[in-house]
Amino acid sequence: MPSAAASPLPLGQGAAPAAAKGSLRVGFAVRALVFGTLPVRPFRSTTWTRRLGPSEVQVFGAPEYGVPFGFDRALLLLACTRAVHANSPEIEFGSAFAMLSELGLPPDGRNYERLGQRLLRVCNAALIVRQHLRTPEGRPAQRSALLCFDSARLWCEQQDAPRGTPNPARLSADFWRELRRSFVAFPWEAVRQLSDSPANLDFYLWTVARACAIRPGGMTAIPLVGAAGLMRQLGLAYRQPRDFRLKVRGWLRRIRAFDDQWTGELAGDTYVIGYREPEHDPAALPFLKDVRSSRPLGTRA
Repeated sequence: MPSAAASPLPLGQGAAPAAAKGSLRVGFAVRALVFGTLPVRPFRSTTWTRRLGPSEVQVFGAPEYGVPFGFDRALLLLACTRAVHANSPEIEFGSAFAMLSELGLPPDGRNYERLGQRLLRVCNAALIVRQHLRTPEGRPAQRSALLCFDSARLWCEQQDAPRGTPNPARLSADFWRELRRSFVAFPWEAVRQLSDSPANLDFYLWTVARACAIRPGGMTAIPLVGAAGLMRQLGLAYRQPRDFRLKVRGWLRRIRAFDDQWTGELAGDTYVIGYREPEHDPAALPFLKDVRSSRPLGTRA
């Protein structure tokens, strides 16, 4: 497992500089982590597993820090976005102040402390994505990728380091490969607006990923509960379907307040999603050009 206390990282020319306040418009996420979400609440064990159909995500937390949970997921989103903008696995998270600004959190002592704890959990965790698939001939065709940071030099681990340090990090080759292979683009404003509700953020990203994959003018309907229902897709558990329905209704109210392009609607015990135009970000053009040039014809993100 990589150590966040690695030696200073020599950043390449493609590394992204620390962002100005509220500078991000479009965020990027590894698709596997949109559908294989992290735990919402603190998790006692150092291993977390999410299995849905053929897909499985395992998270291994460092014994001293634990498994990333809750709003820790936003730092993985920030790392993916920085890497896409830099078109490089070598990134800078930015200063602690810049990170809090991008995450929509006030720069006070409590949030600085929480940010340090989140960075330690995320940068010392290992994530494995597996696809339990078979070839047309019936042979196993499992793909496995270890997603983690190779190294990071964090302000919160350096003695007497100011909070204005850039926090350089390097994504592992497998994380970078998985990001290039399959990603989701989404409005970054969702991270800022839903900083107090990681489950709502998961719901938002999941819906955007599904909506952008629908054909223009089309729609898809998902039951709220059941083997293929929305509750199970998000890895949540409610004893009564009506409780989950009320929760989804509340999520939708918050989302519509900041996203006027939202296409998800609740119809009784069914969640209906319409087509959504994928997000476009000029800052990501070099990354997208490289990805498309290296991708076989007929494939898509």
